[in-house]
Amino acid sequence: MKKINIELIFIALLFIGLGLYKNWNTQLLQASNLYLLAVVLLSSLAAVYLRRLSQLFWCYKWGDINLTLKGNKNHYPTEWIDWIGLIVFVFFQFGWGKPLLSDKTVKNPDRKKRIILLVTGLLVNLIVVFLILMLIPYTESFSLTLAAFLKLFAQVNLHYFLISLIPFPPFDLGYLWQSLWSNKSKPQTVEIVGLTLVFILIFVNIFPQILQIVSNKLLYLILA
Repeated sequence: MKKINIELIFIALLFIGLGLYKNWNTQLLQASNLYLLAVVLLSSLAAVYLRRLSQLFWCYKWGDINLTLKGNKNHYPTEWIDWIGLIVFVFFQFGWGKPLLSDKTVKNPDRKKRIILLVTGLLVNLIVVFLILMLIPYTESFSLTLAAFLKLFAQVNLHYFLISLIPFPPFDLGYLWQSLWSNKSKPQTVEIVGLTLVFILIFVNIFPQILQIVSNKLLYLILA
């Protein structure tokens, strides 16, 4: 376990170094950019928390004793913020949250319940996108500022949905794939593989561009 923690710290430092390298000549620290970053950060935390709440609903309904004993601790930011995902977000404007790996997620003998819980977390951000975009035409009639914020929040939720489709832990689709075949948690080295893949895709400047193109296309299709 100690070795795995060291590896995660090393990967976090790599992301920080990559972020500084990619943004060295940009105006990332300008006051206007910091304001926008703060707004997007709050939107991102809200998007991650919505996913957390949707998964907690099923866990409570199915009587997950470990989460029940934690009580309000389930809602602490330390429980649903993935710090590497937050580092990536600060530098590259996308990231991910910490998955809810409760007993009902990885140990429940009922495969159907495991899949329902993970799919709920995977789809809740996409559902939020559709609901928000339905409100935008009405909000534009009385507040363009609110409409712009709603569009931003929709895009943030869409980014989280697309990030969750990476088929490796710590992303939702990776855990969903595991749940289809086993009710036991896999070694954390698989998470290292997923994070390394994301690092490489960012380094070669493929992933941010693909994410932006796909999200813009999807938003255009939804709004059309």
